[in-house]
Amino acid sequence: MSGWDLRAVALIALRGTETDRRLFEEEVAVQEWEVLEKEGPALTPSAEGDCSYVVELRFRGSSYRAVTGARERLEDLSDRLVLDLVVEAVQLVERDPLDLPVWYAYEPPRLRPCTTPLPLRERFRERAVDWWTVTFGPRDSGRQVRALDETGARALAGRALPGAQSAPPAVRVRRSMGTGRHPDRHPPSRRRGPMRQFGMLRFPVLLALVCGAWIGVLWGQGVGAWWPALPFLAVAAAAAAVVLRRVGPVLSGPFVTVAGVVLVGGVAGVGANGVVTAPDAVTGFRLVVIGLGFGYLVGMGVWLLVRQSSWRRTLPWLLPALLPLVAVLLPGLGLTLPAAYLDAFELDLEDVDVPAVWRMIGALRVAVALTLWLLAPALIGYAKHLHFLVRDRWMLYAVAAFLSLYCVAQGAWSLALEPAAASGSRAVAAAAGGRTPAFYYGIKPEWMCVLPVTDVAKVPVEGGSLDPARAYLLMGDSGGAAVLWDAWGRAALKVPLASVRLVPADAPRRPCP
Repeated sequence: MSGWDLRAVALIALRGTETDRRLFEEEVAVQEWEVLEKEGPALTPSAEGDCSYVVELRFRGSSYRAVTGARERLEDLSDRLVLDLVVEAVQLVERDPLDLPVWYAYEPPRLRPCTTPLPLRERFRERAVDWWTVTFGPRDSGRQVRALDETGARALAGRALPGAQSAPPAVRVRRSMGTGRHPDRHPPSRRRGPMRQFGMLRFPVLLALVCGAWIGVLWGQGVGAWWPALPFLAVAAAAAAVVLRRVGPVLSGPFVTVAGVVLVGGVAGVGANGVVTAPDAVTGFRLVVIGLGFGYLVGMGVWLLVRQSSWRRTLPWLLPALLPLVAVLLPGLGLTLPAAYLDAFELDLEDVDVPAVWRMIGALRVAVALTLWLLAPALIGYAKHLHFLVRDRWMLYAVAAFLSLYCVAQGAWSLALEPAAASGSRAVAAAAGGRTPAFYYGIKPEWMCVLPVTDVAKVPVEGGSLDPARAYLLMGDSGGAAVLWDAWGRAALKVPLASVRLVPADAPRRPCP
């Protein structure tokens, strides 16, 4: 394991032979853990005895249930190696250093003593140079130190370091621009704890985003219809204020309350605006809630799965191997949408030639619909992060496998095939009503007058008879044959392009000249 989030110390009692001890210690080394203490009599491969270990475990995951996760990791090790092992005590190793103020070492400019009489202009120039040096750091020596006060910072700035340039004789230290010469009077906070607390702010933000989208759906009904979302907004504002107070204990209560209300209100406004400005409320709500909120949660779950698994070692060589497969599958995947659309006209995909660009765009649309299956790996990622997949993993893996299959089928049907079929049905209804259907993934229906270049009786027509007096809906062409839709007879006709001349119709209901 190249890195870890948590460390835990466990007191372990192991009963067995020397072979049991050797198996246990070898597995501890494989896991990159460390044996801190070992107490027990020397044994032989045939004699049994008790041995006590103090082991430091290192693993990834959340601090929530981390102690349970550490214990279950040891118990899982015991079950795999068939050892008589009891975890007697476990506790996390807490290491969070103080976030000391940052100082920058610099060489001060040479100023004449205040007792030396100087013209006012010269004295002002010296003071301006001193202010510029302290504020913007043009004379910094390149060393950065962290200390509680200026005295300690100056001592560190003048300390010799191997391989580094010697500090100037009269080295001084300064704070960052705008922080003043003296640190805050409050004691320094911890370095990692506040940032972890600040990360919890994402949950009230996501709740506010959903509430904002909810308000956007109810926008047209007036302010009085928003009341179902207001209690949830209040909860989000209170949670945001609590998180901000934990991050900055020195902040006043009114300040964090106002900050929480402003943050939640702003996020809710963004969510409501996304719904109100969308073509319709359903599309806007899906965009905000599913596209942003749900997408973030799923993406975070997948990331947690990747960072806790060995896939990071296999991805560099696995991805190049999958690229040829993707190149083969994507064009075929892009034809599923036009096929479902043309099925409403009782046409086959071979009847209409779809441009390669729109095949690729359609493939991306289907691929996005299929990403619903990422729910399954995201679920596993959160379970791993919260230490629910240490022991008895088969049950959750079975649920994830079923969820993956269900999401693939549901995503392909409800987010790709069903909308394509619905678009085809709307196109048929528009054609029957004398309107021009909308463009759909490379298929551009157009009303055409079909003028035979020879006697109409000699024109080979597949699917019915051709009437040059009325307009037909041109769906496309393939293999030298034009595919026409007869809106009156609700039938598809195939006519050779060499036998007819296609002229755009001014009005579908009017007779062709």
